[in-house]
Amino acid sequence: MNFTLKNFFFISPFLALGFSIIINLLIIIIKRNFFLSFLSTVFGLILSVCCYYYFLNNFDIKYIYLQCFYDHIYSFYFFMFFLSSLFTAFFVYFWLRDSKLNREEFYLLLLISNLGGYLLCLTNDIFIFYIGMELLSFPLLGMMSYFSFTNSNNLLSSFQYFVISSISSIFALLGINLIYLSYGNLSITVLQENNYLLNLDDKSVIFLFGIIFLYISFLMKFSMFPFYFWVADIYQGISCISLMYFSNAIKIIFFVMFLKFCRFFIGSNHLFFFYFLKCIIIFSIIFGSVLSLYQKNFKRFLGYSSVANLAYLMIPVLLQNCEQSFDLAMKIYLFCYFLNSSVLFGAMHLISRVLEKNKRYLLENYEGIFWKNPVLSIAIIISSFSMAGMPFTIGFVGKLYLLKILMIKNQIFLILCVFFGSAVSLYYYFNFIKLFFYENTKHISNNSFIKTNLFIFSKIFVFVLSLLIILFNLNFNLLKVIFLHF
Repeated sequence: MNFTLKNFFFISPFLALGFSIIINLLIIIIKRNFFLSFLSTVFGLILSVCCYYYFLNNFDIKYIYLQCFYDHIYSFYFFMFFLSSLFTAFFVYFWLRDSKLNREEFYLLLLISNLGGYLLCLTNDIFIFYIGMELLSFPLLGMMSYFSFTNSNNLLSSFQYFVISSISSIFALLGINLIYLSYGNLSITVLQENNYLLNLDDKSVIFLFGIIFLYISFLMKFSMFPFYFWVADIYQGISCISLMYFSNAIKIIFFVMFLKFCRFFIGSNHLFFFYFLKCIIIFSIIFGSVLSLYQKNFKRFLGYSSVANLAYLMIPVLLQNCEQSFDLAMKIYLFCYFLNSSVLFGAMHLISRVLEKNKRYLLENYEGIFWKNPVLSIAIIISSFSMAGMPFTIGFVGKLYLLKILMIKNQIFLILCVFFGSAVSLYYYFNFIKLFFYENTKHISNNSFIKTNLFIFSKIFVFVLSLLIILFNLNFNLLKVIFLHF
C-alpha cells in the first residue's frame, strides 16, 4: 500500500465525522428528520472509532502530519471518549424525540465537538492542541444552552462556562507562547526527548512557566481547587444530558492532554510539580467533599462531588510509574466514574419528567419516588453506592486500586483523604437515598410521557447499565484482562 493511501487511512476518523456532519447539515437544509439525524450521528461515531482501531492495529507508522499520532497508550481513553459521545447521542434521542424544537442541531454540535476531541487525543503538537481545545469547548456552549428560553439558569450557566473557558484559553495561549519563545518548538515529543527542564538556564525557566500556565488552564477545565467555585452553578443550570457529556467526554479528553504534559516531569529534578499537584489533590478532595454536604440541590452536590472524583483520578498521575498497576488504576477509576455518572445522570433525567418542574432536583422532591418508579430508583441507588465506593460495586474496586498504589508509595495522608472523601460521600448518599422510601408522593405527577414505549425502553436501558456496575465487580478479572490489553 502506498504512502498516499496510508495518509487517507490516517485521517479516516476525521473524515467519518466530517461525512456525518455533512449529512446532518443536508437533513437540516432539505427536510428535518430527527431519527435520520440520530442514525447519521451514531453511524459517524462508530465508523470513526472503527477507522481509528483499524489504523492502530494494521500500520507501522505513528504520525504523518499535523503532528498527530496513533499510540496504544491512549487508545483506551479514545474508546472511553467514543462511548461517552455514543451514550449522549442515545440519551439525547430519548430526551428530544417528542420535543417540537429544532432538534437536529444538537447532533451537529455533538459531532463538531467530537472533531475537537479527536484532535486533542491524537495531537502531538501544542498549537494543534489549542485548536482542538476550542473546537471541543465552543459547541458545548450551544449544547448547554439548548433550552435557555425555558430556564433562565440554563443561559446563566452557559455564560459562566463561556467566561471560565475563555480565561482558561488565555492561560493556555500564554503558556504556548512561552514554550515557543523558550526553544522554538511546539512538538510534545521533541520537547520531552530533549528534557529541557534539566537545563539550568534562562530558557528552561521560561519553558517551565509555560508548562505551569498550561497546567493552570487544565485545572480550570477540570474545575479543581482553587478553580472549583463555578462548577456547582453550572451543574445546577444545565440539563442532565448535557451534563453527561460535560462530565464524561469533555473531562476524559482533557485528562488525556494533562497526562501527556505530565510526562515533562518524569525524570526531571523539579520536585515542585509533585508537591504542587499533591496539594491540589488534597484541597480538591477536602473542599469538594465538605462543600457537597451543604447542598440541598442534588445537581449542585454532584458538581462539588465531581471535584473530589477528579482529584481521585489525579492520584495515579501524581504517583506515575512504569509499573502496570498505576496505569491500570487510572483506567479502572476512569471507567468507574464514566459508568456511574452515565447511570446517575440518565436516571435523574428520566425521573425529572415526573417531578415538579421548578423543584426537580431539590432533595425533598425525591421523597417517595421509589414507590412511583422503583426501577429508576434502584438504578440511582446502585450508582450512588458505587460513587461512594461501597462493596459489591465497581466503584469499590476503583477505590481499592487507588488505595493500593497509595500504600505502595507510602502516601499515608492521601490515604486518609480518600477515606475522608468516601465517608462524606457515603453520608450524603445515604441521606439522599432514604428519602426515596418516604410515603409522601403528592409532588410526583402522573405525566403521560412515563407510559410511552420510549420512556419504558430508556428506563430499561439505564437499569441494565446500573446492573453492569455490580456485574463488572463480580467478574472483575475479565474486565482487568480487557484493560491490560487496551
